[in-house]
Amino acid sequence: MRGAVAKERLISHPEATAASFKRYMGTNKAFTLSGKDFTPQELSSFVLRQLKEDAERYLGGKR
Repeated sequence: MRGAVAKERLISHPEATAASFKRYMGTNKAFTLSGKDFTPQELSSFVLRQLKEDAERYLGGKR
């Protein structure tokens, strides 16, 4: 389900969505989203944070 939502967001908000950034981990490449620059590591941390929140919600709260 998340993949479909991500694809829709890439179409509806291309200026605020990064499609491929993991291949640039460990490099100095910056991604500009909504006027702010982010490193691949920062973008990855956002993904991991969301996965953690989703898992906690699915499992019934923090443990």
